Amino acid sequence: MHVLTAFKASFILAGLAAFSPAFSAAARPTNSTNACDVARTYIRLTAEGRYDEVGDLWAPDAVFFNPRGDIIRGQPAIKQFYSTFLKKITPENRIGSLTWDAKANICVMELETRVVRDAAGKWTPDARGNFVRTAIDRFVVNKQGKVQEMRVYLAPDKAWLEK
Repeated sequence: MHVLTAFKASFILAGLAAFSPAFSAAARPTNSTNACDVARTYIRLTAEGRYDEVGDLWAPDAVFFNPRGDIIRGQPAIKQFYSTFLKKITPENRIGSLTWDAKANICVMELETRVVRDAAGKWTPDARGNFVRTAIDRFVVNKQGKVQEMRVYLAPDKAWLEK
């Protein structure tokens, strides 16, 4: 019985240690930029209308699964996408929530966009609208602090994207 009690205590202490700051620091990747920092920068740059700089967040050989369903490869092509696409729709976005996998350096961001729906039911980005959950973005960040892969999962009603 004493062995079982000692085992349970060790198991509980190991579980508590997993949530301590020292354990968390040890589990972090060796790079200085966590994936959620990159996601926050992404939102800040788009909020400031700095669309030409958004593509600089990607690695040279990055892969981007964009909101239109295309796969874009390489930083130059990704940068071109952001420079043209976001300038057309000029969304006002905010972070709904962030979840960070420290070991893999992956951030999952719930994205909310200020939109309005017209009489025909079409969503349009509009500063007068309400924030609506529009996408979930998944950022995988490499050791250099650059996005290696990003996937955008749109909300089921994505008519607001059609412009």
